[in-house]
Amino acid sequence: MSALYNKGIESFWLYLILFTNSLLSSLYLQDRFAEIFGMDAAAESRKSQETFKKWLLAGMTLVTGVVVGSLFAQKRL
Repeated sequence: MSALYNKGIESFWLYLILFTNSLLSSLYLQDRFAEIFGMDAAAESRKSQETFKKWLLAGMTLVTGVVVGSLFAQKRL
């Protein structure tokens, strides 16, 4: 029972060490990203993506209207 208990404790500590290292690594990468690209780079990127999606939707709606209108006009003539 003691060997199984020790193995469980070792596994727990290994998991804790790996989790802590990955967490610290990701925090360091976030700090470096902010340092390189600026503090609001992610917000600007998200805003430009939202603007692009909005204009893409408007463009696709316009193209669909033109195609449907031209098909309707061909059927009427």
